[in-house]
Amino acid sequence: METPALDHRLIFRMKKKTTPEKTANDWLTVLAQANAKTPDIVPPGFATIEQIAENTGKSITTTRHDIKAALRAGTVEQQKFLVAVGLKTYPTTHYRIL
Repeated sequence: METPALDHRLIFRMKKKTTPEKTANDWLTVLAQANAKTPDIVPPGFATIEQIAENTGKSITTTRHDIKAALRAGTVEQQKFLVAVGLKTYPTTHYRIL
């Protein structure tokens, strides 16, 4: 008994997959979700150097110098938090008096 001949057009159709094309926007959405970082909630008492400089009326450079001295003396604590700036999140150092 002979095996029936296969229609080659049918085999070609079976192998062909129909997947929708991914657009640049689809890629951007997937990549953004993969790299999404949620900003931290900064606890009360913590402030950035810029905030401390503004509150004390000193320049940022002088405040940075004073903060380093306070860190060495052990009177100030330093901790990094993720902070949202525009559409991105950045690790930002915050300080608190002990």
